[in-house]
Amino acid sequence: MAVSTVDLEILSFKQRRLGELLKQQAKLGFDTPATITSEIAEIKGEIAEASPGERHALLYDLVMELRTDVRRLYYLMPICMLLLCGLLILLVKL
Repeated sequence: MAVSTVDLEILSFKQRRLGELLKQQAKLGFDTPATITSEIAEIKGEIAEASPGERHALLYDLVMELRTDVRRLYYLMPICMLLLCGLLILLVKL
């Protein structure tokens, strides 16, 4: 079964919305309005009903984004280390 990009975008949007609602719930605690609580439950149910192919494709996309971010850090880390070492050398000479 082919997974369309529209379905993946909708699922991704729902997960982002769920994250926002969970943050609001964490901030408000017991004072969380019932609308937020019911929307959280509804979105969790919709995500659970998504086909395994859609969930797999979404997770794969998230892992690939994370992998790209980590690779960027691998490139930046040596540059930062060289700058830090240069700064330390300058401070020692002063």
